[in-house]
Order: sequence, then structure tokens, then C-alpha cells
Amino acid sequence: MAKLPPGIWAASLLLLSGCALQHSADHSILVDGKRHGAEAPARAGGGWLALDAVGGRWELSPVGVSIRSFYDEKVDAKGQKTGVKISSKRPQAVALLRDRSLRAGRVDGVNLGVAGRVNLLGASSPIASVVFQADEYKFSAQAAKGDQRLCSVYVATNDSAPEFVGSFEMEEEAKPESLFLLWAGDLNQDGIMDFLLMHYSETRSGQSFFLSSKGDRTYRKAGESFFKSLD
Repeated sequence: MAKLPPGIWAASLLLLSGCALQHSADHSILVDGKRHGAEAPARAGGGWLALDAVGGRWELSPVGVSIRSFYDEKVDAKGQKTGVKISSKRPQAVALLRDRSLRAGRVDGVNLGVAGRVNLLGASSPIASVVFQADEYKFSAQAAKGDQRLCSVYVATNDSAPEFVGSFEMEEEAKPESLFLLWAGDLNQDGIMDFLLMHYSETRSGQSFFLSSKGDRTYRKAGESFFKSLD
């Protein structure tokens, strides 16, 4: 997790234990580091913005991203280089994001405090409440009926009914995992809170980010990255 300047809390509000991010191949969110080949794009392309705290303010800053291959000692045979190293000039950034709705510049973010380790599976009420621009956003999660490997995350705005924003699948072979609210604020400048989730376990990690739609105040998963860190 990126180390933030003094006065800026890392978004370390724990949302869930027991769930893992599912892999996505759209690669609209990246984090500096070494990956297995299937966990990163072969080419980075352009249009990346680093979400980072600069001078006590959150910013989306244009950043170049390079991707190079290397010998992955865990899976490569002699002479192979299937490992992928993601590098940028903003390695301390919370994440590298790419979406048509995002623009470079300052963004409003929420200072999030530590809430402790709370297991959401089976919880009937929200366990995380975040206020942004006078609106209250309540997060909750629930295990799927008939399949305890799956759980769903919901967000309710003010007094509205909870909205389903994403499903997450448990990794059976790993120890219990956790899902954090990594960052919250207005990424696409529409006045509605957007957010990033982070999955972390001893064997794998991942991030996903969700962007709001001002017209109907719904969310879409704009990107997801899932990996086993080789750093």
C-alpha cells in the first residue's frame, strides 16, 4: 500500500474479510511492481493518471507507464521471460488509473480513519459510513445464498436502497482475506463519491475502482487488477 504524507490518512477502512477480487483483463488500473505475465498487459499504452497526494491535496497527474519483461523464477523455464514489471515515475501513488471520464487535476478526497477488522459476511447492516459533500454513503456486504464462496458489496446513498456494486469470490486455498475501502472521493468531477477497493491476503492482492454516474447515481466498475506480488 502506498505511503502517504503526514495528515493524509491512507484509506484503510476495512470493509470485508473472506473475499477476493476476481481477475479482469481490461487493465484500467495498475500498481507499480512485478507481476506474473497473465496479471498485466503486454503494453501499457497511454492515458494513465496517477492518483496521489501532492502537497496535502489529492491529484490525478499524467504519468508515463513502462512495462518490461523479466525472468519469473516461479514459472519460467530457462531462456523464458514471462514476468512483467510495471514502472512509473509515481511509484508512491495509490493507483494508476485510466478512463475516458477522468481528467488531470486536483480531486476532492475523503479522509478515512481506521475502523478495525470487521467481518461483513452475514452482516445485516452497513459497517462503513462515509460522508462526502453532505451525502452519506453506507457500505455493506453479504454472502450469496447457496454459495458461500461468493459475496456482494452494496452502497446506499443517504436513505436510498442499497445498490449492488460488485461480486467477489473467495480464494479457497488461501487464508482468510480482506477487502478495504482504499480511497474515496470525486474522481470524475461529477459531485458524487467514487471509490477504490483493495483486496489483500498473504498470497495475492488486487484493486478495483468504481465511478459514479451523475444521471442516475449508479456505479460502474471502471477497472480491476488482480495479482500475486513478486516484489
